[in-house]
Amino acid sequence: MNDHAATLAGAGIGTVPILVHASLAFVIIIGLIVFLKVNAVIGLFLGTSYLGLTAGLGPTETVTAITDGFADIMAEIGLLITFGVLLGSMLRALGVFDRIAAWLIRITRDRDLPYAYTLVLMLLFPVLFTDVQMVLAAPLVRNLGKRLGPGGLAKMASATMMGSQLGQMFVVPGLSLLAITGLLQLPLTSVLGYGLLVGIPTGVMSVFLYVQLIKLRMWNPSTDELMDEHRPTGQNVATAEGFAESTAHRTAGGTDEPAHSPMSEAPIEAYHNETRSPGRPRLGISLLPLLLALALVVSGGVFQIVHGDPPGGILGLLTNPVFALFLGFSLSYVMVWRYSSSDRVDGIMSDGLKQCGTILVLTGISGSLAGVISASPLGDVLTQLFTASALTPLLLAWIVACVIHILIGSTSLAAISTAGILAPVLSEVATPAPLIALAIGSGALFAIQVNSNGFWMWQTLLNMTTRGTLKTVTVPTMLISVVSLGMILAISIFV
Repeated sequence: MNDHAATLAGAGIGTVPILVHASLAFVIIIGLIVFLKVNAVIGLFLGTSYLGLTAGLGPTETVTAITDGFADIMAEIGLLITFGVLLGSMLRALGVFDRIAAWLIRITRDRDLPYAYTLVLMLLFPVLFTDVQMVLAAPLVRNLGKRLGPGGLAKMASATMMGSQLGQMFVVPGLSLLAITGLLQLPLTSVLGYGLLVGIPTGVMSVFLYVQLIKLRMWNPSTDELMDEHRPTGQNVATAEGFAESTAHRTAGGTDEPAHSPMSEAPIEAYHNETRSPGRPRLGISLLPLLLALALVVSGGVFQIVHGDPPGGILGLLTNPVFALFLGFSLSYVMVWRYSSSDRVDGIMSDGLKQCGTILVLTGISGSLAGVISASPLGDVLTQLFTASALTPLLLAWIVACVIHILIGSTSLAAISTAGILAPVLSEVATPAPLIALAIGSGALFAIQVNSNGFWMWQTLLNMTTRGTLKTVTVPTMLISVVSLGMILAISIFV
């Protein structure tokens, strides 16, 4: 009798019953969240508890596995997420988003704007929640859409969606990527190169493919855009901008309190003529906290590649991802404090801490799910399934994340849940763990559609019909998911 069979026999259950109970656990989770509109934290906790009790752990061991799993992931990733969210909040307060847009418009040809915008969002703003990026980008997307002519709105809207989502899943310190690496217990530096190797070509290729679809007349302004008389009122747009916050606690999409910059509704000429405000530092200085944090993390990764061991001493401290993000956040905090009142700084801090609360708790509960799976015979079943072939773990990781996202409607929750499911079996899989982490993110991006709060918020912000929103949200996320999977499979052949 092999170890797998012995474990199941010792628990007094067989392979089929454990798979049935595991399936029922996820039916409970999805049913509570999707159909009964129960908070995702409650749904995940109840489903995890059911799995532990029916997998032979018993009440005491189930509670122990849940609490240990929660504690382990919080120790691994809690501070990374917290400092990442707070850094994003400070950068937003410094007006970095609008000024990057102004700079981009000045140096980029119109036809290249969708490509440049996708890459800028992906590489510079992964610390901002996707919903926040959508709110900040919407006025610019509307203005540039008019400038780029027929199909311009679709090009810029899809570029925003693709860049934002790719940054969350493939770029350090993307908030979903932080959660995935923490749950899989991977060093953050291990996914640095792989993420860029997958994310940058995926962004460029996906924009190219989308532009070809526009040339084939996929976009029809008469049916995909609402006429001016049907444009949402200011109150409705404000409601859309706050919509993510009101629903984030259910779907874990993550959001921030929306705020308009002075340039939000300005014409394109205003972006061309944008100058430094006396109430904030220059753009290069404002970006310094983020660039410093990234440079330190990358330096640690390069040192480990060159020397074979992570850096030690003061260099090890500075290049530690937690300390690097803390330094970046602290520097941005000082900048905001220098150019704002203490009350405003306190408000920004309060909002940032509120934002990271939901994703921290959901990540912790997913750690509990991983703890229960690891302690139960289900871990052995999953190990056999995921070690069948070299490509199987990547494809299964993608499929599981894809299915959970389609059912639940939240990319971050799908990624976090999938990572929690796969974490216990990762050590038994020959496929490089960073590629599995990216495959999870790739699958979680597939086809954002009508059960996502961001879908309806984007429709209102950009004054599109449901058909138009499907073309600028669902189609682009299908493209980046499939293209990134192809990139990951191709890379796996050579590593």
